[in-house]
Amino acid sequence: MVTEDLFLRRAVVFASGLVYWAGVLVQARRVRKQIGRSPNLRPRSPKEKLLWAGWFLVIAVWLVQPFLVRHSPTAPGLALMPALLHPLVLAAGLALIVAGYAGTLWSYAVMGSAWRIGINPQEKSELVTRGPFRLVRHPLYLFQIVMLAGAFFLLPTPLSLLILIIHYVCVLAKAADEESHLEKIYGQEYREYVSRTGRMLPNLEKRWFVLGFVVLFGLVAATTLPAIKRHAEAVTCSNQMHVILFEACLDWPNEHEGRLPSNFLSMSNELNTPRFLVCPGDHARHPAPNWYSFASTNCSYEIVTKGLRKEDTNSVFLRCEIHGFVGFANDMLFDSSGRSLKPNRLW
Repeated sequence: MVTEDLFLRRAVVFASGLVYWAGVLVQARRVRKQIGRSPNLRPRSPKEKLLWAGWFLVIAVWLVQPFLVRHSPTAPGLALMPALLHPLVLAAGLALIVAGYAGTLWSYAVMGSAWRIGINPQEKSELVTRGPFRLVRHPLYLFQIVMLAGAFFLLPTPLSLLILIIHYVCVLAKAADEESHLEKIYGQEYREYVSRTGRMLPNLEKRWFVLGFVVLFGLVAATTLPAIKRHAEAVTCSNQMHVILFEACLDWPNEHEGRLPSNFLSMSNELNTPRFLVCPGDHARHPAPNWYSFASTNCSYEIVTKGLRKEDTNSVFLRCEIHGFVGFANDMLFDSSGRSLKPNRLW
C-alpha cells in the first residue's frame, strides 16, 4: 500500500467521524428548537453514564486514530492488517461509509422532532414506525455500526475492530433500555410493533426484502468494483512513475554530467524504497522489502533508453508494460493514447 492510498483511507475515516458527530450536534440543536427543550442530551442513570463513556471512547478513537496510523506503527493496536489492504475492501469501506450516513439522514428525516438521545421516564414522544422503522426498531444504531464497519475496512487495525465491538455492545444495552421504556408507555401497541420488526435486523418475513437488496448490491458491486480496482491501480502506477521520473530527470542529472540513470539500483539513494518499482497492476511480481534484496524480478518498470541525456526530451526513458505509460527525460508522463498524466489522487 502506497502513502497516497493510506492518506485517502485516513482522510475518509476522519472526515466521516467528524461529519457524523457534527451532524448529531446539528440534529440536537434543530430538535431543541422544535420542542423547546433539550432532547435528553445528558445521561440520567449510572448505566447511561457508563454507556456515554463508551461512546466517547468510540468517538475519540474514530477521530484520532487516522492521525496515528502509519505504514510502520509504533503500537500493536495501530498495525494495519495486510489481508484487508485490498482495493476491493477499500471500495467496500467507502460504500459502507456513504450508505451508513445516507441511512442516518433518512432516519433523522423520518423521526423529525421525535428524535432523542437519552431516556426521560416522564416524557411521551411519538412512536415512529415508518421509513426504516418499518423494518428495524433502531435503524440509527444499525447505520452507526455500518459506518464503523466501513471505517474498519478503511483502517483495518485491532483498535478499529475494538471500537466496533465496544459500540455494538453499547447500542445493544441502549436499545434494550429504550424498548423497555417504550413498552411501559405504549403497552400493547409497542408489543405489536416489536412482533413485526427486528431490533437492528429485519424479522424473518422482512429479510427477503433485505436479501433482494443484498443481491442487487452484489450484482452492482460485481460489475463496478473490478473497474474501480483497475482505476486505482492505474492511478497508483502513474504516481509511482512520477516519483521515479522526478528523481531520475530532475535530481540525478545534476550530479551525473547531465545523464539519466541506466538502472534502478543506482538510484537507491534517491528512492528511499524499491517498493515503488512494482506496478500495482503487476500481480506476478512482488516488491523487494529493501534495496539489499532487490532483483530484476522485483521491478515492473523498464528504463527504455540507457545513458539518455537530460536534453533528449523526445526519447522515452521509462515505461510500464502493464498500463502502457511512458515517461520522457523532461519529467513528462503519457498514457498509451498520448494523454499527459499528472500526479493524482484516486478520484
